[in-house]
Amino acid sequence: MLTIANLEIELKDFKLESPGEIEIKAGEKALVTGRNGAGKSVFLYAVADLVRNRKGEVNLNGKTNRSEGWQRNVGAYLDRYFLIPYLTPGEHLKYMGMVKQVSGEEMNDFVLEAIDRLDFDISGKKEIRELSEGNQKKLGLISSLVGSPALLVWDEPFANLDEGSREGLVALQKSLEEQTILYSEHLPPSGCVCDRRLHIEAGRLGEIGPPF
Repeated sequence: MLTIANLEIELKDFKLESPGEIEIKAGEKALVTGRNGAGKSVFLYAVADLVRNRKGEVNLNGKTNRSEGWQRNVGAYLDRYFLIPYLTPGEHLKYMGMVKQVSGEEMNDFVLEAIDRLDFDISGKKEIRELSEGNQKKLGLISSLVGSPALLVWDEPFANLDEGSREGLVALQKSLEEQTILYSEHLPPSGCVCDRRLHIEAGRLGEIGPPF
């Protein structure tokens, strides 16, 4: 279970609050929505413990996101800076295996399924910086699955994907039954998986429902 309690983020002239407690059960898919500049990305960075100027608690299965080893249970792709531009896709996956301490076992069933669903050539010899934005997005999503994480955090995962890949990502979401997925999207595609919807408005994050 992912629990977000009394979260408060301040960055220069920006402030985002999430009073009270939000609980997202294991396996649920939670969509974060809001206008451009509302703070969707900042919120996801905070969940991944990449924003320091914050208060409140983020816990996964009772373990705070500031505790040692927490990151090994989380897979995140929030922007292209999560990729190493001078590596090939295969080299990047091997690197992620070392980071997640699963070196030699990075090609798990989830990674293999994502490669297939997203129609991505993992054996390509181009460096990541030479890939299109869509293919960089595919690799980032695939890389987030290394280590079989319990929680996936994605920022606008459908952006820059072609129609076939968007359909493949929806199918992948559905097949990841045990993984909790927290993701944002400005214009969610038809059929996207969404058990819960968190919305940011006027600097406050809260749950609204039903999702759509």
